[in-house]
Amino acid sequence: MGSVAVAFVDALKYLVIKVGTVLEGYMKGQPNTRILSVSYDELLLRMRHMIFQNEGYDVVSAYGLESSLEQCKKGGFHLFVLGHSIPSDDKRKMVEAFRRACPAPIISLQRGASEPWVDEADYHVDPDPEPLLRVVAEVSQKQVAAA
Repeated sequence: MGSVAVAFVDALKYLVIKVGTVLEGYMKGQPNTRILSVSYDELLLRMRHMIFQNEGYDVVSAYGLESSLEQCKKGGFHLFVLGHSIPSDDKRKMVEAFRRACPAPIISLQRGASEPWVDEADYHVDPDPEPLLRVVAEVSQKQVAAA
């Protein structure tokens, strides 16, 4: 085989690997799972948005209390994720409003052991991506199985 053919085959292998990686990332999440992610820290909100999107979830991000309540009213969410930058009192307000709007599970990200839990949330998770994604995947699978 000539050098052009070898280069072509190598390029083709690269593309197959790249496409496979992209598809694998898309297939990880449940494609019908719609997440409302809320934070008071814009950088963390963007990062969490990209992480969820990379896992194949349909994610809507809301910065602050008012924006989260507006998004919640639009409906259609299967899961709510409340960032660890949100003060506990505001988390409680969000949980109350979300519960009235939709029966979707609520994940509260915790700053640490010293932060009081928002008891009304369904899950309390460390904000690191790995444990968060594990819980989101479990909850998402339960939602799909129940539907």
